[in-house]
Amino acid sequence: MHKTIESREFFFGYFVDKFNNWFLIIINGEDSIKKTDTWLRKLIKVDEIEDLFLLENKIVLQVKFDQKIQIRFLDIKALVFNHNQEWKNITIQMKKHMSLLKFVRPIEVNKQSVPYSIECPACRPSIHYLNFSKEESSIDYSSSGNLNHVTQQYNILSRDGETEIPVTIISPIRNPQNKIVLAVYGSYGIKFNYNYSPLIQSLIDNGIYLAYAHVRGGGEKGEKWHQAGMGINKINSIHDYLDVANGINRLVHRTKCKVIGMGASAGGFVVASALNENPLSFAGIYISAPFISPLTAIKDVKNPRWRMDMLEFGNPDNKRDVQILRHLSPLENIKGKHYPPALVALNEFDVNVNNYQIREYIDRLRKTGASVDLLLRIGASHSVFKASNHENDEIRWIKRI
Repeated sequence: MHKTIESREFFFGYFVDKFNNWFLIIINGEDSIKKTDTWLRKLIKVDEIEDLFLLENKIVLQVKFDQKIQIRFLDIKALVFNHNQEWKNITIQMKKHMSLLKFVRPIEVNKQSVPYSIECPACRPSIHYLNFSKEESSIDYSSSGNLNHVTQQYNILSRDGETEIPVTIISPIRNPQNKIVLAVYGSYGIKFNYNYSPLIQSLIDNGIYLAYAHVRGGGEKGEKWHQAGMGINKINSIHDYLDVANGINRLVHRTKCKVIGMGASAGGFVVASALNENPLSFAGIYISAPFISPLTAIKDVKNPRWRMDMLEFGNPDNKRDVQILRHLSPLENIKGKHYPPALVALNEFDVNVNNYQIREYIDRLRKTGASVDLLLRIGASHSVFKASNHENDEIRWIKRI
């Protein structure tokens, strides 16, 4: 991303360090891109930088500060040549159901009015416009819309008695049922996003609760939270998820609520591993394109994600790493226990996970007596829980549990 100013070309980016400090990076000229010692690093005191773009002579940041969404913008000359210049702020007051704000690409740099969308997992995006020529300090969307759900944030104490695991619960207002779908990812330092999903909207419309377990290994609490659930610490991701599964009933005030585990890709690994450890914690599981045998993946140098998976899950040359993964790997640890029903989705042209191993996992699970349904997405690559023509099958399966 670049902008030419007075015949000088600047490149902009941002990053977070291991202490969870956010920095805006300014690079003067293409020749300086590889000379990191020449980069200008400007500390931005925020919880998170979510987006960055250029608009005429302005640089615009979308940030989270004190758990509120802010749009910060500043003249590029003032940013580059006057480091003490104050940013202008517009605070966006969002609805209380985990709304997500996204600017619509491509952004026309010669426009003063920029389109953006507001969405949440259970309601479709609505388009709005932000006019940078108007002197606004706040925009309020907190009371708009007729919603059929509420979103609340909780913490559940882990089994170590010290770690609080964040949990987000989307509760249906109309005709709530005794089922809660508990989603997890918990790998690669990635946070859950709150994009709209027809699947989640259908769950809420059918009175089914949805919860996100923000376990260690994800990015919800910075890099330390990620490291606490990677490599030799990956067991923390699984135990956190089980602790949430076993403690979530009291949060929705239903003592006999059925918990249905849900995870995609690396999240499928967490769900399947948790299932092996305690099948009685779940009334059923739905895993999509699951990473079912990381032990095999880190040994396969032909795997396009080999290095990434090795950094996240362990080194195949380290006996301790291999021993831990052998103990956790879902495919290798199916036991003769009573397993609940499972729905497993795989994508025909998925190169991120091994479909042969997923089919082998299904066969082994069925041999325990478990009822396992296969959902094959023809022509699909590594998609997860996004809109698909199989969505009604998924909802029907969940409603049967």
